[in-house]
Amino acid sequence: MSSLALLLRRDFALLWWSGLISRTGNWMLRVALPIHVYQLTGSPLATSATLLAATGPQLLLGSVAGTFVDRWDRRRTMVVGNALLAIALLPLWAVVSADGVWIVYLVAALGSTGALFVGPAEDALLPTLVAEDDLLAANVLNSLNNNLARLIGPPLSRHRRQVHDEAEALQHHLAEGAVHQPLRPGLL
Repeated sequence: MSSLALLLRRDFALLWWSGLISRTGNWMLRVALPIHVYQLTGSPLATSATLLAATGPQLLLGSVAGTFVDRWDRRRTMVVGNALLAIALLPLWAVVSADGVWIVYLVAALGSTGALFVGPAEDALLPTLVAEDDLLAANVLNSLNNNLARLIGPPLSRHRRQVHDEAEALQHHLAEGAVHQPLRPGLL
């Protein structure tokens, strides 16, 4: 089966499109947070701390997150993880001055931590949605999905003037949870 034909399969298409929406939102946030911190503080050090807050969890938990995901229900991990990521974005609305930059650091760390669990859960869910013969094509589409999000997210974020506009990223995470919900329980 061709790669594009897989997108006609309901459950795979839901996973693929929701993953694209979620990852695009993640990239928007990854670009917007450091820019917003610099706009608030004018400090390269504070901006660097934002990047460190986002990278720290990957360094500390990256090697063990997949182990937990393998033990948990993957669908539930994705739904709960994305819902928690969306909730974690809410405090960004309170960041209107340099005094609230610590909230940005916290959100960056939480977002990075959540992505460590959601990403592997999505990858591990693929073999349950497609036949073994279609797994290569599904992985190719999943990789395309990741790269499209990397291409689309930053330009969308670049045009945002305030983190308040990151409500759009919140909508992406909420859409992710809503789209994953309809997966038929018998498949998982």
